[in-house]
Amino acid sequence: MNGKRVLSLAAAVAAMASLSFADTVYLASGESLSGTVIHLGTESLVIAVPSRGHLIFPWGEVERVEFQPASGGPAFPLDEVAWNNALVEACRRLEAMDPLKTLVVNLGLTWVAFALGNYLEDHCGRPACWSVSCTFLTLGVAKTVWDLLTYPKRQAALRAEVARLWEIGRVNGYVFRGCYITESALLVQLR
Repeated sequence: MNGKRVLSLAAAVAAMASLSFADTVYLASGESLSGTVIHLGTESLVIAVPSRGHLIFPWGEVERVEFQPASGGPAFPLDEVAWNNALVEACRRLEAMDPLKTLVVNLGLTWVAFALGNYLEDHCGRPACWSVSCTFLTLGVAKTVWDLLTYPKRQAALRAEVARLWEIGRVNGYVFRGCYITESALLVQLR
């Protein structure tokens, strides 16, 4: 039984190797590294180089990245990487939108501001014509109401941005390589 597992694992690795990418990262220092780009983040990329392991490079150190299938074919330009990063970031922002979280955070900050206003009034004296704590409370509640009322519009704008990016990718023939969305249902909805 162990022999079959080893054989099937070796076959799977060989199949993955035949489909792998020979990516090249060109650094601003003039050095180039070939391996497999395994993470395209908003602040950095991670490349697995066979002889050196996983290397992390901030985008400031990267001049350009080329993705090329191991079997040959055209390399993908940096425009595709920028598109991929923009799409991942827009999907993350859309996924992170939550009206309940907005409500809790805004009201929590309003409560802290109200308590701070009360503290300042108690220790520094209350202004003659207005209350600091009531001003903070009013501003906090107004911001909370504004954020909740504009939530559908902000969500629609982000969905439109994601759709626009998908269309740009489709027109240019880009391949989406960096999906870090935790909810696969959201990804299906967006496509």
